[in-house]
Amino acid sequence: MKILKTASGKKILKISRREWWDIGRKQQWLKCAFKDFIELGPTPPEEESAQVGEDDYRKKAIAECRRYIGLIRQKLGSEPEGARLKIKSYPHDFGTYYEVACEYDDSKPVSVDYAFACESQGPQTWNDTTPVQIERSETEDLSESPEDYEKNFISKF
Repeated sequence: MKILKTASGKKILKISRREWWDIGRKQQWLKCAFKDFIELGPTPPEEESAQVGEDDYRKKAIAECRRYIGLIRQKLGSEPEGARLKIKSYPHDFGTYYEVACEYDDSKPVSVDYAFACESQGPQTWNDTTPVQIERSETEDLSESPEDYEKNFISKF
């Protein structure tokens, strides 16, 4: 960490990527800033959904997403620690569109299992409410420093 003086006389703090990473780990906010997620769509896969550009699209789409989140919870149970179902918005040429996503913390295997179960075992229709048991997997620990990630990623190619 260095304090530098700019040409205008202002002082700025220069911090390396490694120092920023270490601060985040110590303060325990780093993981929440870098969550992974799986997009699940706005409705169950076999159902029609509101289309961007339709009248009242935003209101309809958000209602569908909320209903879909409720259905996922009914079928798979509530999110475990480290996982969260949420509505995400994305820009589109014809306006903003909305869909459900499951955020998960890759350092918590139970949250990874839940997210992937949402995708593979989630409800297929609005009437698909039969509860399922989520299978536990042997999830490897994917948490690593940025330098290790870059080194391992580059070495694969």
